[in-house]
Amino acid sequence: MQTVTKADIERLINGMSFMILNTLIWTTIALVSYRNIYLYFVECVFAIVIIVLLYNFFVFNNFKKDLPDKSSISDDEKKRGKGFMLIFAIEGFAILLAKNILVNIQMDYLFISSIALIVGLHFFPLAKVFRRKFDYFMGAWTTLVAILGIAFILKTSADRNLINSVVAICCAISTSFYGIKMTLEGRQLLSLRKKAF
Repeated sequence: MQTVTKADIERLINGMSFMILNTLIWTTIALVSYRNIYLYFVECVFAIVIIVLLYNFFVFNNFKKDLPDKSSISDDEKKRGKGFMLIFAIEGFAILLAKNILVNIQMDYLFISSIALIVGLHFFPLAKVFRRKFDYFMGAWTTLVAILGIAFILKTSADRNLINSVVAICCAISTSFYGIKMTLEGRQLLSLRKKAF
């Protein structure tokens, strides 16, 4: 029987907090970019997802109090942690660099899609670092959405604000699915813990 430790649930809690925050950011970007009655309905759906994720976030936080501490952190886990921090730092730098370049060439309207592209690409090294196949799917989806957003803005006369909003919604879908996946994993850990008693 697998022993569930604080480290197991904390990993999920930390991931969920990222997904909740990013879903909130992307849905806010979508709403600010393009105000439409249909978009308000979509935002309500994401609000429900965020509430469900938040509820489970607090359930898991409460659950971890009764769990045993992990005896030690392996070298492999330390290496993964360093890999994550490096990828995160490069992602942040790339976003700042993209913003400066786009402002200087007067193409700031590509910034939302550019962020999405950087976020999408960062999933690929994360997949390798954490050995998670799911990150490849998230990376492919987000990168494709970003490239389509850039192409539609540059090659069509469609409303740029609408395109930016759609890109942001697609990114929120990505983070929502990731948050739901983590919630299901956390629920499995809860059931494993209950079976142990």
